[in-house]
Amino acid sequence: MTATPLDLAMLAVLVIGGHLLDQRVVWPSVERRIATGEPNPRLPAYRTIVLGEWAAAVSFAIVWAIERHPWTAILGVVPTGWRLALAMLVVIAPAVLFVAQVRTIRAKLERGAVRPERLEQLRGGMGRVTLVAPHTRRELRAFYPVAVTAGICEEWCFRGAMTAVLAAWWGLPLAVVLTNVAFGFGHAYQGRAGIVKTGLVGFVMSGIVLATGSLVPAMILHAIIDLGGGATAQALLEARQEPATTLT
Repeated sequence: MTATPLDLAMLAVLVIGGHLLDQRVVWPSVERRIATGEPNPRLPAYRTIVLGEWAAAVSFAIVWAIERHPWTAILGVVPTGWRLALAMLVVIAPAVLFVAQVRTIRAKLERGAVRPERLEQLRGGMGRVTLVAPHTRRELRAFYPVAVTAGICEEWCFRGAMTAVLAAWWGLPLAVVLTNVAFGFGHAYQGRAGIVKTGLVGFVMSGIVLATGSLVPAMILHAIIDLGGGATAQALLEARQEPATTLT
């Protein structure tokens, strides 16, 4: 495919617009709601994220159609043979792992089997992620669509469209690097550790896309990671608020 000025303009809107929306609007509003004691202060932010990411994904699809780019440049092909086996492995194994992790953590919390100092250590290790992670069961239910949306839309926009456009200009290796650096900085609201962590996860996702020849396994795995991370964080954070816990 040949990248066009419209493609590059869309990339600029994705990176700059998304960064400004998160840094200047979404998460500052959450901090204000927390300061005023509003219950479930993350719910409006989660709705904004879902709408914003789907708007970006649909916009890229419209641009792709207007420019008549091949859809395989984003989605790749349907995996077969060993690629299909690899795709199934990278999806099923993390799903089993995260379900087991969440169940284990919740069971330990319910039994009071986690020492208070260890619980505080785990919470402290979350850093700025504490701001964005669900704290209550209601927030967790609202977070599920965020996780699924991120899996589909962020992979479509970054490992799909952005990588394809930049590869057409500067080649695939540099495109992968630039895409995942941008992806990491797109999570700057999580602090420096969040930038590094999400950037590295992005490189893993790019590797999966290149190895399987398809964007779909990365979409599913991304959603699973976010679902598991959100459920685990909520289990740790809500323990502070639940009267039934013995971790005091």
